[in-house]
Amino acid sequence: MEFVEGPQVNDLKSIQKLGINPHDIARLVSRTYAEMMFKHGFVHCDPHAANLLVRTFPSSKSGIFGMTSNC
Repeated sequence: MEFVEGPQVNDLKSIQKLGINPHDIARLVSRTYAEMMFKHGFVHCDPHAANLLVRTFPSSKSGIFGMTSNC
């Protein structure tokens, strides 16, 4: 285990302070879970807010999608 800092996925004010659009997070989480279920055949079964933290990529203060922003 490691300690990771970041607001919980349901902390909209902190997410907006990071300059991240909450709709982008919803899209990313939805795509991630769909990929786990339909491509890999398994899913993380404890998806509560404390297990879903929001961070920008280290190279970008405003992006959550990495190099491809058209996710």
